[in-house]
Amino acid sequence: MTAVFLRSGYHIGNSGLGLVLGMLGLGIALSELPWGLLTDRWGDRRVLLLGLGATAVSLAGMALFVVPGGAYVPGLTMLASGLLLVGLLGGSVNGSSGRAVMAWFRDGERGLAMSIRQTAVPAGGGLGALMLPALAAHFGFASVYGVLALLCAVTAAFAWYWLHEPSVHEHSDSRPGVAGAMASDVLSASAWHGVAFTELATLAGTRRAGTALAMGNTFAFSTLFLTPLIIPLLLSVGSWPLVWALASACALIALPVFPRAVVAGAHAAAPAQVRCEP
Repeated sequence: MTAVFLRSGYHIGNSGLGLVLGMLGLGIALSELPWGLLTDRWGDRRVLLLGLGATAVSLAGMALFVVPGGAYVPGLTMLASGLLLVGLLGGSVNGSSGRAVMAWFRDGERGLAMSIRQTAVPAGGGLGALMLPALAAHFGFASVYGVLALLCAVTAAFAWYWLHEPSVHEHSDSRPGVAGAMASDVLSASAWHGVAFTELATLAGTRRAGTALAMGNTFAFSTLFLTPLIIPLLLSVGSWPLVWALASACALIALPVFPRAVVAGAHAAAPAQVRCEP
């Protein structure tokens, strides 16, 4: 709904709207790996504070300089560049927060903890869907960017107050197999979030969790960049049923990529092979 106000407020069409929305995904995809490498080098607390603070500043800058008002309407390039910058800076929270989960929680706790972390994405989207359209309709986009900047600043304050990295000897790099994680994969559309990211970070180990999670998110947000660009093209040649059909096809194509769950005890049940030496 906010995108509808974005399109009318900035006087852009469907293609332009897809471009500016895709810039967020592109910015995150481009910055994920550098932020992940920096997280493994500096630690999750520093990167979270730096990234959230910088994102708040960039959103505040958009609230001041990239909002339509009166006869002035920012150009498409200016809006797209602003959202690209927000994505580049906002990408810092993904790998760093995931590494914090790996550092603080042990085996048997990380799946739940990572799932709670992943809940922030749809929960934030839901809150934004309730709040941002009303702000855009009644107070303009300066309030939209300003409120988002304030929320980033508040989150940075929470991270500064609560998040302190455990000492090195508290870090655990134990690596349980895929079987334990895949066993909980019983819930299309969001089941993969906590399970997949937990297993990815566990296999990489705490010291490299930021980089591993960043690599996974790079592919996810590359899709977030491409999707808004493709949808207007599909609508120009067809209709919304075509869009949903293609989305369903993509999900089916991705299904064979997932590894099969390993049955617990399968190796133990296999007959032992005795090798006789001459």
